[in-house]
Amino acid sequence: MITKNLTVIGYSNGWTLWHYKSEDDKKTIEADGYFAKVKNILAPGDMMIVLFVNGKKRSSAFYQLDEKLNIGRMK
Repeated sequence: MITKNLTVIGYSNGWTLWHYKSEDDKKTIEADGYFAKVKNILAPGDMMIVLFVNGKKRSSAFYQLDEKLNIGRMK
């Protein structure tokens, strides 16, 4: 359940910084539509720190939501 592990860290000037902890791997989280079930609380331009499974350990990445609410890795 996505909403259980999705937390607001801060918000300002029309965008929100989220933290999301998942048991899924990076490829699954980066797939189109992964956050579709919570589209009512997310907005394009929101940023997200995601903690995901990477083999036997956890890794994190910083993302920004696009206009379709898919995540794109920040460069």
